[in-house]
Amino acid sequence: MGSYMTSLLAIDPPPRSGGGGPREAWWRGRAQRWSWSFRAAIILTIVLAAAITAASHASAQSCLRPDWTECVSFPNGGRHTGISPYGMPIQSVVPAGSSICVSTRWEVRAEEYVQFTRDGTLWPNRDWEVEADTFCFYKN
Repeated sequence: MGSYMTSLLAIDPPPRSGGGGPREAWWRGRAQRWSWSFRAAIILTIVLAAAITAASHASAQSCLRPDWTECVSFPNGGRHTGISPYGMPIQSVVPAGSSICVSTRWEVRAEEYVQFTRDGTLWPNRDWEVEADTFCFYKN
């Protein structure tokens, strides 16, 4: 029975209708080369997209959000963003050489707010407060 199976596997399949001869063989080889180059182009595109994405994330500034009583130093300065109690976006520039601390954190009507100090005084002014969930500091 083993020799019978071997002889069946050795038989070439019948030719498809329409033939084609050498032109068909040339076209099949060309299509295989195109599919390989197409796959190579797709892989290259994916690798380049991943590299660009990684580079953009590496250069993106990260949000610093210290907890209550913690401080962040800004040797080269930076900026501060947040949402005011009135729902307006606010922003302030952090001077170079500053150390900003979260001095006060309180809750009003189920919303938490924070205030900051710089050198022991409220920063940037005594009326400045932001929602605790929305503030960020960014270093230069």
